[in-house]
Amino acid sequence: MMWHFILNDCRALPSRDKYEVGAHGGQVVVSPAGSPGGEFGHSHGHRRPRDRTGLRRLGNSDTILEEEDLDAMAVAAIFDIDGTLVSFNFDVRGTRKALIEELNSRGIDVRGLDLSTPTQGILDAAKERMGGGSSRYEDYRRKVFSILDAFELEGASKTTPFPGVRKALLDLKENGVRLGVLTNSGKKSATEALKRAALVGIFEFVLTREDTETMKPKPEGLEKAASMLSMQPGEVYYIGDSPFDIMAARQAGLKIVSVATGSYSAERLKNEGADFVISSLAELGPVLGVQPK
Repeated sequence: MMWHFILNDCRALPSRDKYEVGAHGGQVVVSPAGSPGGEFGHSHGHRRPRDRTGLRRLGNSDTILEEEDLDAMAVAAIFDIDGTLVSFNFDVRGTRKALIEELNSRGIDVRGLDLSTPTQGILDAAKERMGGGSSRYEDYRRKVFSILDAFELEGASKTTPFPGVRKALLDLKENGVRLGVLTNSGKKSATEALKRAALVGIFEFVLTREDTETMKPKPEGLEKAASMLSMQPGEVYYIGDSPFDIMAARQAGLKIVSVATGSYSAERLKNEGADFVISSLAELGPVLGVQPK
């Protein structure tokens, strides 16, 4: 079986001080620290004899790790929903337009806000211009959530799970990987999407925007998720499909696996700084050190 994903950042490796990184014929080779050039000699690039028992190759033959270290790699995986577990049917631009129009209707300056501004950015601007904690801002925030609910529920009614998602998640769970969800969606649409995908009951928790003060790309939600797992951020992977997911996970100190099933290409996600990029969740097991079945 060939596994296809990109190792974009050696920070994704567990216990980085245990490894040395070398190159040979365009390959990135990761070997135990202290070995003379790892599997390949550093000085001339000649192949050094080595017992290959216990080695596993990752990512289209790009990376080699000790079997025992791979087995210890995965501890927890937190997932986004839309574009990651299920098809993405959310009208992003229409939503942002409605939020900005609502803010403008309340007499608040909307300069600097446009259809490229994330929802959290619109909320941040509103909070600053209305006064954080004020009744005006809290009323606007409630209206924002109501608008988002309407758009999201419309999208959730049309969503479908990506092929193989349920099996991939159950395989991870069976192999001891702890699973959770952190999404910018509200509880209503998140519940509907998970129901339609037959994924209810698989996760230890599902955190939505109602559960955190801020949304992605801010890291608060992922920090809370890692805390709920009683794990250090560096022991947790976040699996998402967008640059905002990457930004939030990076700030929270989580390892980042981007799946190119949403609105962004693998190349874009790699360039945005994902530690790993995969084409479907069926490929996630090897990234987390779980043998595919």
